[in-house]
Amino acid sequence: MNEAGCDKDSHYQFLLRYFPEHIIKSRYEALWKDTVKILESLGVGDKVRIDEESFNMFVIDYFTDIARLKDFQGIERANVNKIYGYELFWFLRRRPIQLIEPIADNFDLNEKVAISIFIPRILKEAGMPYKKETQNEAFRERLNTWR
Repeated sequence: MNEAGCDKDSHYQFLLRYFPEHIIKSRYEALWKDTVKILESLGVGDKVRIDEESFNMFVIDYFTDIARLKDFQGIERANVNKIYGYELFWFLRRRPIQLIEPIADNFDLNEKVAISIFIPRILKEAGMPYKKETQNEAFRERLNTWR
């Protein structure tokens, strides 16, 4: 069987056959940086933490699914919709944002962070980059208070 399908090694080294190490590292760093930025913008940076193990597994699971997709469909590059779909799915599945102190309205904190990370990226891909100065106030407020 193919490696992405079933025969995974215990340290996910097989992913390096599908993706150069710098691609995995840069995706991880960009997602981490965006997550920290969103938490700070929400004003909860000192009341939550990003669980590193959950975050690592979210990124590994994403790359594993993309590798499976490439094997199954025999493609070199994944569709951008699949990329964002898998990233969003695994972020929400692994729930890397954890509370240190109680905060109001924390029930959907991981969802708010995920939306805040991925909506601007998706809009940019669609040719509608999210910029505060070009988005109307109602749209920005809806993103900030998404429930």
